[in-house]
Amino acid sequence: MKKTIRNILLLSALVFCLCLVGACGTGGGNGGAAPTGGAEATGTVTPFVTEDIYGTAYTEALFSDCDLTMVNLFTTWCPPCQEEMPELERLNGELADRNAQVIGVVLDTMDDPDGEVLAAAVELAESTGVTYPLLVCTEDLMPDVVASAEYVPTTVFVDRSGNLVGETVVGAHSLDEWRDIVDGVLAGLQEA
Repeated sequence: MKKTIRNILLLSALVFCLCLVGACGTGGGNGGAAPTGGAEATGTVTPFVTEDIYGTAYTEALFSDCDLTMVNLFTTWCPPCQEEMPELERLNGELADRNAQVIGVVLDTMDDPDGEVLAAAVELAESTGVTYPLLVCTEDLMPDVVASAEYVPTTVFVDRSGNLVGETVVGAHSLDEWRDIVDGVLAGLQEA
């Protein structure tokens, strides 16, 4: 009996740890398992108006500020999302010299009538030291990209003309991994 209880506890702990590694499901139909590879991102960002978590207004014009914008779609309840935010902040600082930037989109602010998620997002930004823009998700904010994000974090890249470029990246990554990914996307832009 003790061995059975111990095995159940060990299995439960393993399942919990697997949920914390990589990506969290958002309700997609893949049984909760994150896909292993990214698909080539295609399309153009449509016009939108939104605010960041502090109330500053943003439009699609933010993409014209840099050659490349890394758009990290995340939720406030996702541990891997939270854990990579300080890494993304460091990456954003490094990217300034390369005419690139990071922004975040807080997916769970889409349906937040009482403002609880927005308050959690502000608290999360402060606790992780994030200073890059964290945008409130609205219906017109990259609707095709948001609708296709079955897992969080999901990251896409947008060039200064508003075109999706590179591959969609699913899951959290270390700073070194993000550097390599961004280097590849920037190299692809230079070749085009």
